[in-house]
Formats: sequence, structure tokens, C-alpha cells
Amino acid sequence: MQFDDVARRVVDERLAVGTDVGGIPDLLVDGVSARLVAPRQPEAMAAAVRDLLGDAAAVARMTAKARAVAEASDWPAVRERWHALIDSIAVSGR
Repeated sequence: MQFDDVARRVVDERLAVGTDVGGIPDLLVDGVSARLVAPRQPEAMAAAVRDLLGDAAAVARMTAKARAVAEASDWPAVRERWHALIDSIAVSGR
């Protein structure tokens, strides 16, 4: 599975709680786009899930932020930014 597929799947499944490992913290911010907990901390994971079970507004807010990150990380969006950067460098003569 490619990175953009993983990012899209995370958002599509409305993942609001995850583990603070690997590249996840590079994409999701604790309390903004997800609740991130330390690895191998089932009590912390359960507490984060419990906190969000009664807070649909927080889940919706985090899901919207995570979706924006996933869309910005999708290859077509990244490619456009790279093209714009390369074009700006070529024009400026750097």
C-alpha cells in the first residue's frame, strides 16, 4: 500500500486516535488532527478513545484537519508544489 493510500484510508475511516510512532506524527498533530498516544500504552489509548466517544465535535474537527493533511500529501498536490518551486527557482536564476 502506498503512502497516499494509507493517508486517505486513515481519514476515510475517521481515525481519531493513533500511536505516536513512525511517520504518523509527521502528518497528524496530537489534539489537532488526532489524539496520539505513546506506543505500548493501552491505558492511554483506551483513555483517548473514551474521551472522544462523547465528543463528536472534536472527532469531526480532527477528521477535517486530518483530511486536509491527507489531501495536501496526495501525490498530485505534492507534484504541483514541486513544479511551482522548480519553476520559481528557474525564473529567479538561483
